[in-house]
Amino acid sequence: MKDDERVQDEQEEQEEQTEAGMMLITAIEQERKDKRRYHLYMDGNDEPFTSVHEDLIVTHRLLKGRQIDPHELKQIVEKDNDHRAYILGLIYLGPRPRTEKEISRYLSGKGLDESAIGKALARLQGERLVDDISYANQFAEQRMRSQLKGRRLLQQELTHRGIASGTAKE
Repeated sequence: MKDDERVQDEQEEQEEQTEAGMMLITAIEQERKDKRRYHLYMDGNDEPFTSVHEDLIVTHRLLKGRQIDPHELKQIVEKDNDHRAYILGLIYLGPRPRTEKEISRYLSGKGLDESAIGKALARLQGERLVDDISYANQFAEQRMRSQLKGRRLLQQELTHRGIASGTAKE
């Protein structure tokens, strides 16, 4: 009986401490499928509010009992989407080089928003992991050597893969 009263008192204290407009992190649980992601439970709800990568948990000190502004939480979720798009882009680039358009299509298929996809592509280009011009040169060279394909067919394949028509003609 005393334990129930103590738990109830703690809950009442948390509610009193939560300022107007602030959200309270009541629990954090590791995801079952992806061990690097964590579910955040807010304001005592049984359903997770969102899921974030462990790096963001550490960076933003998201701990149980912390009060967080909804605006700050929204920014954290956006950063998580950007991070997720970048990681998925890296994974997709693993087997072979890809064009911007191929990566964009893949990330769109994963349900990511356009701003996260744009930021991920910009970062991948900045790291020189995505370069459509060098991709087009390598692709054309390889196809001409191994499959003896003509120029027009190569141009069509390149434009289908998202290479600009001017670049494909070169």
